Amino acid sequence: MVGVLLYLLISNFGHQLLFARADRSTIGGAQLWMFEMTLLLVAVFLVTLIGIWAASRSEKLSRKKDPSIVVIDEVAGQMIALLSGPLWLHTWWSLLSGFLLFRLFDIWKPYPIRRLEALESGLGIMADDVLAGAYALIVNSVFISVVLFWTTH
Repeated sequence: MVGVLLYLLISNFGHQLLFARADRSTIGGAQLWMFEMTLLLVAVFLVTLIGIWAASRSEKLSRKKDPSIVVIDEVAGQMIALLSGPLWLHTWWSLLSGFLLFRLFDIWKPYPIRRLEALESGLGIMADDVLAGAYALIVNSVFISVVLFWTTH
């Protein structure tokens, strides 16, 4: 849930920041989407880099492989899963489907997600969830596109 909340906060912040800096009548949907997407991609990148470092430290300090106290990998994966569209396009069902699809791929671990867990230290901890998020992003994007197509035709 932290990944969903962080996604919503960053999207909303980008939305508010862009509208505060410009005349609302001059901002198009594509500009808004691009600005929000840029903020979200930077956030995902930073969360992932910080996660690799933090997970490596946690693994070293706890002397456990993939310690359960590390949840930043889930946050990064969940944020990736929700990149399927701009905030103003998302509805409760598209956020829910992104959340559930990420959980499905994170638990199921289709190829090559399970293999990524074998990578060294924090990289392995983060990589499997990042790829699970990417899988969920693809499926959720298709799902949203199909729903939008059927509801507009």
